[in-house]
Amino acid sequence: MKKRFWSIFLTLMMAFVLIVPISVNADANFEVTNLSITPSQVKEGDSVFITADVVNTGDTAGTYTIELIINNTFIDSKDVTVEPGNSQAVSFAVTEDIFGDYSVEIDGLTGTFNVMPATLDLGSLRVDPAQVNEGESVFISAIATNTGNTTLDYPLKLMVDGITEATEDVSLPAGESTTVSFTVTRSEVGDYIIQVGSQTAVFKVKKSFWAMFPPYLWAVFGAIFGVLVMLIIVLVTTQPKKKMARADRRKEKAERMPKPTSPMTPGISPSVPPLTTVPPIPSGASPVVPSPTTGPPPMPRSPGIAPAALFSVTNLTITPNQVKENEPVTIGAVVTNNGTEAGNYSLVLRIGGVVDNINEMSLGPGTSQAATFTIVKDIAGEYYAEVDGLGCRFTVIPLVPATFTMSNLVISPDRVRQGESISISAVITNTGEVSGNYSVVLRIKGIAESIEEISLPPNRSQRVVFNITKDAPGFYQVALEGLTGRFVVEMEWNE
Repeated sequence: MKKRFWSIFLTLMMAFVLIVPISVNADANFEVTNLSITPSQVKEGDSVFITADVVNTGDTAGTYTIELIINNTFIDSKDVTVEPGNSQAVSFAVTEDIFGDYSVEIDGLTGTFNVMPATLDLGSLRVDPAQVNEGESVFISAIATNTGNTTLDYPLKLMVDGITEATEDVSLPAGESTTVSFTVTRSEVGDYIIQVGSQTAVFKVKKSFWAMFPPYLWAVFGAIFGVLVMLIIVLVTTQPKKKMARADRRKEKAERMPKPTSPMTPGISPSVPPLTTVPPIPSGASPVVPSPTTGPPPMPRSPGIAPAALFSVTNLTITPNQVKENEPVTIGAVVTNNGTEAGNYSLVLRIGGVVDNINEMSLGPGTSQAATFTIVKDIAGEYYAEVDGLGCRFTVIPLVPATFTMSNLVISPDRVRQGESISISAVITNTGEVSGNYSVVLRIKGIAESIEEISLPPNRSQRVVFNITKDAPGFYQVALEGLTGRFVVEMEWNE
């Protein structure tokens, strides 16, 4: 009886141990990860795709409902069935017609996206330079164009790796363009994705040359440098001692040599005749000026008295040290009169060894005066500036040549009767930094129909319009510098 009791008890215990873990882990367990919003900036009416991964960490298959909330408002939900240990991506497509910032939430995961006005066109995204060292700045610019009919005011965002980095307020009249600039600094090595509107680019941050050396190498370099400094000090201090020893030997040798008899020793006739009284100069006679060899020596300057006017030039500065063609560079220096009297000084500026400018100034004793030169160079290159032995360099960067882009093709109306006029227009933008001319060619069915000559200043836009008439009915393909469209000429029926 006892044996049967213990066998039943052990069987129940084993069943409990095996069944309980299965019953605990039997349910499906879900987690939502990897929220993604692409793209993070769109125009009004364009779609944003929001995705997330649903992971089943349980031991059985199950169905999970994932909900999308935008600006704290429920937008949509989807049911997804996931096998145990697997994951499945769930995607939503969202379209917003009002520009602004939108917050996204899915199961506690949050993100944002930005909707821009449909009339704001962005182009010519530039990153300068595309590769920098840690802590250095990257300059980013883009051209914003208002293609609408009213003034546009909008806070344009710069996004780095999907996160808003900076905002620039853009105010543009209808049809106008402007250049928007940003500055980004990163201290971590890696690649960074930049987005301004629909324009994207990449810049790279690399380790600086000095940061590549480990600390123990710097300790070795420091020890070597310290040894070199000590050797220089030893050499400098021993040289005067050697010179003094040689001077002492020469002095001792000179003292042992017999001294010559002085011509003025008493009892011995001098080798030169004695001085005689100079007779008075007769009236009307010219005085005789003693020659430099026989006349009295010049009076030496008393020690400790500075010259009348003594000038020095210090503190050479150049601002900025990098400009574009036809931009000014300011070079400055400080002139000091270290003498005891006022004086005039000519400060000479040389560029590439050639005198470029001279600044005349008058300074009193013990006074200083700052002098500046403003120079403009229209040829790109590196220039060496020199002011009284002090030198510095500056660089002139070439301007971006005139570059033209076309956008916003409009065909109005796109359906006419025979002989009716059609207006075909587009916006042309000079994205360069100098003025330029451009020939806009309108092609219909691949044949040049009309040419319009355009002259634009840098960073400006203009709408070019062609008015044409077609008598033959049919479909007409339009091509305007890469932009394409079509219009239809309907047949005129006579009743």
